[in-house]
Amino acid sequence: MVIFAEEVVSSRREALWWRRLVSKRECLCVGRAGLYLYHTRKAAGTSLREVLTRAARKYRVRMWETEGLSVDARFLAMKSAVTVVSVRHPVDRALSLYWYEHVGWWDGVKKDHSKLRTLSEWIDEWQDGSPWKRNFAEKNPKNVYVEVQNYFTKMLSAEGDLEKAKLALERFDVIFVCERSKRPEHLALLSAALNFHVDFTKAPASNVFDAKPHQRLEASLAPNISRARQTLTELNDRDLNFYSFALDLDDRRTNYYAKKASLIITPSRHEDAEGTKQKNIVCDTPPARQLDSVNGIFRPPGHKH
Repeated sequence: MVIFAEEVVSSRREALWWRRLVSKRECLCVGRAGLYLYHTRKAAGTSLREVLTRAARKYRVRMWETEGLSVDARFLAMKSAVTVVSVRHPVDRALSLYWYEHVGWWDGVKKDHSKLRTLSEWIDEWQDGSPWKRNFAEKNPKNVYVEVQNYFTKMLSAEGDLEKAKLALERFDVIFVCERSKRPEHLALLSAALNFHVDFTKAPASNVFDAKPHQRLEASLAPNISRARQTLTELNDRDLNFYSFALDLDDRRTNYYAKKASLIITPSRHEDAEGTKQKNIVCDTPPARQLDSVNGIFRPPGHKH
């Protein structure tokens, strides 16, 4: 059997990822770790927050969450924090953002249809280079709270660099793929990382449109959805590349985990006969003060435009 050089490199990367995950899980199980969620907008971020919040309470550890800013590399450098991020097809995510962020607000909350823009108008105004987007970006540097163009690349690289975004993605311990939310083999990685069973009995809410405004208003707000999808496809060339990379990375990690799952270290190995936690596990202390400044939701004025 011929083994190509790229296959060897890939296997080494998965091995390094696996050792890192096992080490962090050890620290988590004895309450000496942290959890970090990069909250990807309209990609099951809320569902993942609930899961990680449950884990943080169980192990009595600190949880950080960032939403709306490009990721800070210091979160990914923590040796004892399990890091989680989600991905979703870029075009589906952008369409969901429109119905939730724009239509859901002006139709469902404010009841002011005079502020509603058609899907095409909304895409035109939020894409890079438009007068509105340039002004918004100047006032809110590094903010990615509302993005219709290469959101994933920007959220993981402040420069919007595709290769840097891929490298950042590899530094996350768990990558949740919305389109795979019902696959047991996909959820097994998240369950293993957190040491309890995770099961989405139904697809996360961000996997589908906000059905009511979508059904009521599609004819008037999105009369040519196929053209809008084509526009978004053209705008998201880097993100579509990134998404393919994310799916491949998830496949490789899932396959590697299937081979190594029986070797994962269980919490019982860190307790003596009386259940007392041992003290010989090496875990770092996250720099809480520095990280707190980039923790939370960064929701800028004008995001409902």
